Amino acid sequence: MDPQNNNDTIDVHRIIGLIYSTAVDPEQWPDLLNALAGFVDSLNLQPDALEQNLNDSSSRLSDDASDPNATSLSSVLLSLPQLDQPDTSSLVTHPDTISSILLTHFRNALNVSQRLVAYEEQNEMVSSLLDRLPVAILVVDANCRIVQSNNLARKILQTGELLHTEDNRIVTRLEDTTALLQETVKHLSHSAPTELHDRMLMLEESHENSDSLMAYLSPIKGVSDYSLDHLQPDHSHVAILISRPKSQPFVLPQSFVDLYKLTRKESEIASLLIRGYNVLEISENQFISDHTVRSHIKALLNKTGLKRQSDLIRFVLSGPGEGMSKEPGLISNTFSRMGEGDEEVQTLQLADGRLLTFHEYGDPNGKPLIFLHSVRGCHIEIDTLIGNAASELGIRVIAPNRPGYGLSDPKKMETVLDYVDDIQALADALGLQHFSVAGYVLGGLFAKAIAHRLPERVERLLLISCGVRAETEEDYAGMIPLYKMSNKLARELPQVIRMLSMIMVRGMLRNPQRFLEQFATQLEPEEAKLFESAHFSTSIIKGLQHAAVQGSSHIGREVVLLNQPWGFDPAEIK
Repeated sequence: MDPQNNNDTIDVHRIIGLIYSTAVDPEQWPDLLNALAGFVDSLNLQPDALEQNLNDSSSRLSDDASDPNATSLSSVLLSLPQLDQPDTSSLVTHPDTISSILLTHFRNALNVSQRLVAYEEQNEMVSSLLDRLPVAILVVDANCRIVQSNNLARKILQTGELLHTEDNRIVTRLEDTTALLQETVKHLSHSAPTELHDRMLMLEESHENSDSLMAYLSPIKGVSDYSLDHLQPDHSHVAILISRPKSQPFVLPQSFVDLYKLTRKESEIASLLIRGYNVLEISENQFISDHTVRSHIKALLNKTGLKRQSDLIRFVLSGPGEGMSKEPGLISNTFSRMGEGDEEVQTLQLADGRLLTFHEYGDPNGKPLIFLHSVRGCHIEIDTLIGNAASELGIRVIAPNRPGYGLSDPKKMETVLDYVDDIQALADALGLQHFSVAGYVLGGLFAKAIAHRLPERVERLLLISCGVRAETEEDYAGMIPLYKMSNKLARELPQVIRMLSMIMVRGMLRNPQRFLEQFATQLEPEEAKLFESAHFSTSIIKGLQHAAVQGSSHIGREVVLLNQPWGFDPAEIK
């Protein structure tokens, strides 16, 4: 690299700054990618030498084995030269030194990003847990401003019947009740989070018992989500559990119904019991005799192995526990339906206990076609591509989500051939002796693996926008910058691309419009016009959101699988 030639000079200081700023603010990933496009061209690391460095550094990493945040990325970065105070004045004349310095900063910045990701994932986990609880929950600050809420609480607030919000603060229909609620919250925010400070309030009450609202308030520790001007370090947040005993809906989890083989009527009666209805009230609600209600309750107790109604209520609310693992019918080839965003997906429980989710489009009695999505999408891509056409042509499209995508459980894969077992199990469960396979972009790689492993079952193989692995500089020269950078890093520094993909996806989801605009600039004009369609753009973002519902590390892993030995030769496909 000639230091006198500005075209060959890498702005090391700018890249280092972008590495750290993008780790904190993922929305800056397009700027980092543009800077890295030049960096990957300067990489001069041989995969064999890199693997040897990994082996040589394994002993130094033993002290980090207990760190839950430690990743394989550390083994690469720690194997490189460490410079505490690098002299960057001469970096442009030493490409290898540039790589070492930048990767050292990557290690530090990605450690920060990893902690932020862990924090965000923890918040998402808590939010998901709150949404599954059969009670409305709000978390507020000292001024009754909402910090967090679950689905049931949001529904109550949206109706505005008993509670609503003004300037994001909780208020009731009555001024006196609002004042009491806000005064109680402010008092509890100064209290230690113990049971001694818990309070119970009747926020709304009428002559109809079903139109009542009770609130259980308890102080909890929390971190303010507001600006520094609003930080109150000595204050606790307050959790408010809202209860409408008879008007708040409660539905038994489908897993509970399936486990104990409850009938529809038994499920409805169990839900009413949990909401506080007695036998006579259930009789009136269901238009059946009280004798029939008692018969159903007796059947419920017999199926669950319990003796009293109170035991049944406590059992349902606390969960079936160990009983789940004692039912042999749930081990393999079992289907259920579960919500995933705007639609339901079917699930197949595999022999190893993992869940595989999929959705079907087109003619349910048509010729079967298994569609494999791209690296940044999921099963819903088929809706945009050929969903309607499949119905007209008499084709039954089965679109599974690969491990880690959507609600499909993750799976460790050494090569793409490791995925074939999942598709074989899905085809067996659906009774498909013969089927065709279509692969979209990177999904085509997995489609080729299926066609290679199951030649006697795959009738046709369709590859959509599916290329081959880049091997030479000429191959890379034809790629858009995003693909060039991703594939080159995946081949030479796979641990880096895995973490970088996590940062990129976080940024894409935070600012989808910028992602679409950035991506469109790298395409041919005719392709870029597609992004002018609101439906097309929305479907891309929706697919990415579904793909990353469990995180985004699997996206980087698949790019790595593309750039490593596949375990088969596509030329052998019959």
